[in-house]
Amino acid sequence: MVDTHHKVKHCLIHTTVAITLFMGFIYFLSSPAANNPTFCGKLCHNMNPAYKSWLKSSHAKINCRDCHISSSYLDILKEKLFVYSFRGVMTITNTYKNPLNGDSLFGQEEMPAERCERCHRNRNRKFNFSKGINMDHKVHQEAMIPCTVCHNRVAHPAAENYEPIKNDSNLKKFKYEDHLDMKKGCWRCHSDSDLFNDPETLAIIKSDKKPPSKCVACHNHDFPFPEGHADKMFRLKEKHGALARKNLAKCLTCHAAGKKFDNDGDVWCSKCHGKTKLSDLVKQ
Repeated sequence: MVDTHHKVKHCLIHTTVAITLFMGFIYFLSSPAANNPTFCGKLCHNMNPAYKSWLKSSHAKINCRDCHISSSYLDILKEKLFVYSFRGVMTITNTYKNPLNGDSLFGQEEMPAERCERCHRNRNRKFNFSKGINMDHKVHQEAMIPCTVCHNRVAHPAAENYEPIKNDSNLKKFKYEDHLDMKKGCWRCHSDSDLFNDPETLAIIKSDKKPPSKCVACHNHDFPFPEGHADKMFRLKEKHGALARKNLAKCLTCHAAGKKFDNDGDVWCSKCHGKTKLSDLVKQ
């Protein structure tokens, strides 16, 4: 009985050692190739948009692993053995998701700020912003908001312009949202309207403070506000309505269908006024 117990024990030890050695062998064998962005970019068709956009980004000299994987050897090994293998199977069987990371959830859920701060440290770096914009990174950092919640496309800009996304008939109008854009990005937290607020993004904030929604929270006196927009009460009907009746054409240079501040393909006014004709709105 004792001999059988020892045999089982030794067998388990030998098996564990064998598996460990095998995993180590796979790691070192695959490391040189898998650490090269070209390996994934050219071997895996679904990675082509990420690879091509990365080549044109400000991070083109940064290895994928430096951003996408923790620096610990255990995490690197886990990524290679399980994640890479799974993606390889999806590529071979043509079951991969297109577009990859279409909702940019990877940056919001799986990219901790520590990875960005290997190179970008708020305390020793100066930020250049557009004139009239206040952006306090320290406040966002204290709320424990990961950098990529806002900087979601910094390493993969306009990835939708490459195959297989570009020529997919089901994705002709698809475009990755840039969360540095005010409407698609900032207003996920800084709008006082539920139409723009994103519960998933707001849930990330580790702070009891509600993100400010007033324009002047981000835009200082140097910002070129359109006529009347700096007024804290501008959203009241009496304020913006009067301006619209005075010169609707001027409003529509920004708020018409297809303009920067439209209502998803419709005029901005329809967000509150339904499908009422603009001519009727002006008469009100």
